[in-house]
Amino acid sequence: MDKKEDIVKQFATYCSQCDGKCCKRGVFTVFGWEAEKLTLENKDFKEADVFDERGGCKDIALHGLCLFSTKTGCKLPMELRPTDCISFPFYPKLKETDGVLEIEAILIQNECPFSEEISKNKELVDYMYNYWSGIIKNTSKQEITDWIGENGLWGEWYKNAIEVKKT
Repeated sequence: MDKKEDIVKQFATYCSQCDGKCCKRGVFTVFGWEAEKLTLENKDFKEADVFDERGGCKDIALHGLCLFSTKTGCKLPMELRPTDCISFPFYPKLKETDGVLEIEAILIQNECPFSEEISKNKELVDYMYNYWSGIIKNTSKQEITDWIGENGLWGEWYKNAIEVKKT
């Protein structure tokens, strides 16, 4: 089974009760390679939806509900769903050792109404740790840095996050 499918299954219990807060949060970020795939394979995605760029990464504006959201969930095929959407509310806290990025901890953003409960779900935390480890391994250091922002942090956003260390 694809890792994205595993993650979506793990999130299903929480997401089915939430009313799509993450799909209404105003913005999502895509790596350059994700933007290219979305542009080529989905007629609803337009470069005009990009409101900011950091290197190869693009911030996509949401005007109300995400343009890919439906009453039954995301209409994008699993392979096109952006990392930001698949991983919300989980993000890596990174450190650099000898020029290599490593995950120091997983951060769970409190914007998700189930963040406390999710932070205690070891299986889901492990899935997300492994998912992000794969993204970091297969994406250039520069693009990871562009996506996450300066010093591996999104600034103020992280002040409202639960930090979970890998056990």
